[in-house]
Amino acid sequence: ATAKLAKSRPAPQFLTNGADYSTRRKAGKLNKFGRGLLLSSFYELAPSVLRDGCVFGTGIVKVYGETDEKRICAERVYPWELLIDPLESAYGEPRTYVQRKWVDRQVLLEAYGSGRGAQERIRAIESSQTPPEASRWAPGRDPNADQVEVFEAWHLRSGPHASDGKHVLAVRGGTLLSESYERDRTPFAVFRWSDPIGGFWGIGIAERLTGIQVEINRLLRVVQESMRRLGVPRVILDQAAGIPKSHITNDIAAILVNNGGNPPIVIPP
Repeated sequence: ATAKLAKSRPAPQFLTNGADYSTRRKAGKLNKFGRGLLLSSFYELAPSVLRDGCVFGTGIVKVYGETDEKRICAERVYPWELLIDPLESAYGEPRTYVQRKWVDRQVLLEAYGSGRGAQERIRAIESSQTPPEASRWAPGRDPNADQVEVFEAWHLRSGPHASDGKHVLAVRGGTLLSESYERDRTPFAVFRWSDPIGGFWGIGIAERLTGIQVEINRLLRVVQESMRRLGVPRVILDQAAGIPKSHITNDIAAILVNNGGNPPIVIPP
């Protein structure tokens, strides 16, 4: 499914209606600019995110901007990194998203170790202890790595004129960033292979084929055990025939001398 669907490269189109030459030329440049952004940040991630949707049911891309370099960036987010409240997302549209991720301690110190309130942030980062062992939220993570568990949360505002939207970046030792959030959507683009009846998380190909796969596995076990027990031809050799077992080989046109007993009988399974 990934190989077939990931071949296409969709992109937004800027179209004009009755515009002059200058506006049409501007729209054409915007089309090139949009494709260039997708080519540099998204198209390489698309197959992996699509595969996540096939396997886990939900593929997630985080789209954000780097203010220093003024770039639009995208990164793949594993489904187990995104924490969604099941009650809040009962209708598929939660108001709060939390991303849980492990980041190198020195990277955090470089990013948040200067400016106003830097001392509090530095103490929070340095005092944040690495969890003692890998959990189900971080499969394969090395507990000896000097990484800090970082939580980035977005809470959408209640209405167009409300001011209760919030964006927070925190570690277990304290808060690194807390600011208002005025957008009506989060930075996550979500792909679901199949929409669920209720809730946020989609249904993947692996989950939909579970019953069939269980039956295939059962049949394969039966075939495997049958081949182990009965998959080799047997030869019944009468001792009265006087033919040594070493004479029964795979040679072509081999001659077996019978001393009067029953000839060898091959029983194929």
